[in-house]
Formats: sequence, C-alpha cells, structure tokens
Amino acid sequence: MRDIGGKGFLNALGGVVPYLRDGLGLFGEISSLNQKFLTLAEELDSLEKRAIPYFQSDGASLIASLERVDVHLKELTAQMQATQNSASSLVGLFGKNELFGGEYLKYSTELIRTEKFISSLLGILKEPGERHFIVLFQNAGEARPGGAFAGSYADVTVENGQMKSIEVRDIYDPDGQMALNVVPPQELKTMTRKWGARDANWFFDTPTSASTTLFFLENSKIYSERGTKFEGVLGLNTYVFESILDVTGPIEVPQYGAVITKENFFKIIRTEVESSRDKELGDPKKILKVMAPLLLERMKGLSSEEMDRLSEKLLAHVEEKDILVFARDPDIASFLSGQNADGGVYPLPSKFFGSYLAVADGNVAGGKTDVVMEQSVEARIDLDTNAGLFTDLMVTRKHTGSKSSEPWWSVPNQNFIQIFTNPGTSLVSLKGNSVKTNVSRFDYDAAGYYRLPTLQAIEDSKVFLNSYNAWAYEAFGKTVFGTWFNVNPGETKVLETRFQLPATQERTVQEGDVYTFVFERQSGVRSKLKVTISAPLGYNFKESAGPLYILEDNTNKGRIVLPLTLVK
Repeated sequence: MRDIGGKGFLNALGGVVPYLRDGLGLFGEISSLNQKFLTLAEELDSLEKRAIPYFQSDGASLIASLERVDVHLKELTAQMQATQNSASSLVGLFGKNELFGGEYLKYSTELIRTEKFISSLLGILKEPGERHFIVLFQNAGEARPGGAFAGSYADVTVENGQMKSIEVRDIYDPDGQMALNVVPPQELKTMTRKWGARDANWFFDTPTSASTTLFFLENSKIYSERGTKFEGVLGLNTYVFESILDVTGPIEVPQYGAVITKENFFKIIRTEVESSRDKELGDPKKILKVMAPLLLERMKGLSSEEMDRLSEKLLAHVEEKDILVFARDPDIASFLSGQNADGGVYPLPSKFFGSYLAVADGNVAGGKTDVVMEQSVEARIDLDTNAGLFTDLMVTRKHTGSKSSEPWWSVPNQNFIQIFTNPGTSLVSLKGNSVKTNVSRFDYDAAGYYRLPTLQAIEDSKVFLNSYNAWAYEAFGKTVFGTWFNVNPGETKVLETRFQLPATQERTVQEGDVYTFVFERQSGVRSKLKVTISAPLGYNFKESAGPLYILEDNTNKGRIVLPLTLVK
C-alpha cells in the first residue's frame, strides 16, 4: 500500500481536465478523492513507522491507528464508487470512460481488499481474551519446499492489540506430546516413521505448509489440553535476522559470553544448537529464548530513521520470500495473497499462454548443508506456432562445505528436488539425478495411522517413471517432477531435464499474443536464474526486437512474471 498516494492521481487528471466542462461537479469529487488518498497515505506511513513499538508496548495506540486507517478506507472506497457512477454519465463525452479506465480503477479492488483486511485484523486484535500467533524460525541451512526447516518457534500471545508474551520452544516439544499418528510424505518415511510439526513445511505452497504446521501444533497436548488455537503463522528465515541486526547493531548476550552481529549470527546460533552445553542438558535452542527478548527490546528503542531502514529491509524480505505470512481469516489471507506475502503458488489463469517454472529443494537428512550450496537454474524454452512448449532445464548445485570443520556443513547434501511446470506437461528426458534404494516397509494402514487429506491427494496422483527414477504428480494446479539429487562435499552436479507441453488444436499463435513466463523461487534458497525464450518460427518478441528473449536474474525476488508480445 506504499504506492497509494494523491500526487499520481492529480497528474493523471492533467490530460482530461480541459474537456470536463459540464463535469465540474465530478471534478470536485475527484479533488476530494485525491485529498483522501493523500490523507490515507500519510496515516499508513505513520502506522508503518510505529506499528512495531505499538505492538510491543502500546496496543491501544495500535488499535486507534488501525481504526483511523479503517475509517479512511471506508470513506475512500464509498466515494470512489460514487464518483465512478457519476463518471458513467460522461461516457458519451469521451467516447469511452477514459478517466476511470486507468489510474483510479486500478486501485479500487486493492482498496476494497485492504479495507476488509484492516477490518478483520481489528476484529482479532479487539476481541476479548488472548489471541495466539506462531512465529517459525526457519533455518536456511536446511531447505524445505515451504521455506526451510523450522527447528524452533515462538508462541506469541496478543491481548488488546499488544504482545502479552512470547514463548520460544523447540519444535520437537509439541511433537513429543502428540498422540495422533500421521503418515509422513513418501520422501520422509525412511527418516521418520511419524509425521509432525518439525516436518510440516513440506509443501511448496506455503499456506498449505503453514496450515499443516498448525494442525500438528493444535493436536499436541501442549495446546490441545488448553484449547489453544492459532490465528496465523509468520515464517522468518535466517536472512531476516541478519537484516534486523544490521539495523539494531550487535546484541550482547552475557549468558553466552557472545556479541551477536549480522556477520556471526548464523554460525553462533548453529554452534550453540548443535554442540553446546545446552544441547547436553536437553535444551539446545535455549540461546534463542535468551536472545529473543534482547532483540525485541533493542528494536523498541530504534529511532525514526532506523525504523525506516528496518521497514525497507523487511519489505524487501517479503518480496524475496524470506518473510511469509499465513492467516486463517479469509479476508486477511486474501490481502496477503494479493501482496504476494503468503508464499502461495502462483495460480495460472484460465487459457494461460506461457510457461510456469519453479524448483524446490528438500533437504532430507542432509545436515545443514544448504547454506554451503551454490545453485543456478538455466532454462531454454522453445515455442511453436501451435502454442506448444519445449523446455530444456539445467539445475547446477555445488557443495562448498568440503573444507568446513563443522560436521553439519561437511556431509552430503541429500536433496529431493521438485520441478513445478504447466499442468499437462510430460517428461521427455532426465539425467544427473540420484537413485535412492532404501524404502520404508512399514504398514501405516495396518498400524492405524491417519492420512492427511491434503498430502494424500498429491500422493494419490504420483506415477513412478522407471526410465528416469523419478515421479510425476499433480500439486497446486501444476504438474510436478520429483527426484533425488544428492551432492557430496566438494562436488558439483548438474541435473538436466527436458519436458514438453503439447500443442493443442484449440490455439494457434497470432501476432499480438502475449506469452508470459512465470518463475517462482523457493523461500530461503538463493539461486541464479538464466532463461532463453525462443519465439515461434516467423515471430519476434516486441520487447527484444528479435526471436530470442534472454532473462538473467541474480536477485532474490520471489516471483518473476514476464509478459512478452509476439510480433512478425
């Protein structure tokens, strides 16, 4: 919502004001709208700067600020609708509704969604009693499809708009008190017999992973005996904490004789968790419990300029999928999805003409080696005149942990890799993958284990491709190819695959058609991307003025949507 402001709208009016003549009443409404947008933008900027300290120690002010935003949004959406209705009478004057075909209308849907979001959030914060939220601390050293392995979490209790308490726990605590036996994903069965919250982050679609995590937590006696239900999940990976420390500065932790900085954060936390006295005493995540309140206290004291810096960094992490937010409330969930903040898999529109691609790594008993892995993704996509697609994909992974003295970085990276593509895609070739021969022989049905429907729907669609030692299946509206791709320390391996989306009789490429390439990165995994797209014979891409378009992206942007126009 940072782009909502009045100046852009005032500038947009410049070309049509001379023609309004009889629309002076409408112009008055538009001027008022611009002022309301400016007021809303100012209120949102103020809230952005104060939301964190308000949430920590002044819930009443947080609620009051949200209520002001809510009032502005309701007034603005109502007046926009009235102004749009007034503008319809001028269609004859313009020949079409020029004024409301562009700058104003592109905000209307977003404003309505935001209004519902604020109203629902206020409803939760103002509801009497305690409300609970989960914060997952995701370790980027152990990649999982939904982000990373969440070895620790915090139960954040909120009352009257303010954080009342924060309890940091090991993810194994609730798993150890869960009587329900659940069948794990196929790829995890040789590592664990029983599925739990520790491995719930197995779905590339983060809302599915988050809701599965809550399912396990709420079925643990820790929470079920108290009737605790959670409103949502906030996933934070290692890179977020490094950015926070960059703004707050070093945090002294006397209990551990350490000063934690953005440079040493990951190493100190990992060392304490894996090999400290706390681990011997059965509390390996104690350092996180000690550090959390110290970091929160430091954040509370940030200056306005420092808070601006932190806000910018956090917004960037949302775009990079380092911060993922899931909410059970449908209006809040809709807003988060619209902001690409929930990590949901991109929904392909009907009659989609384009290519969808995502690569998701899943570390299974491979130590914390993903932090020492270097990954690149390179694809060549060829379009034909009947809208068919051939894709040649190479995924290169280099294990740089061979010289590390830490055992959790110098073991083989055992990775179940998933390639998400357009529905209806078929595998043509695959090489470079690994073969896993050990399988679980445990009879889950005979033992009375529960099968989670969300997982079972995916598993039921799986077909093993003997020629390739891979699986093909359907998940989240995509065709997926999954296989093992293990890399030893000091080794570089390349997975090469080709897949095809057949042409259909229903479509022939025409000049002016827009082909769209969509790429989604996995949360917590840094990978370089290069894609070469070849236009059908006789066509060029308008954007490159030639038959090839080459995309190279070394940023960490979570989603790339690239529209390309075909011309002759």
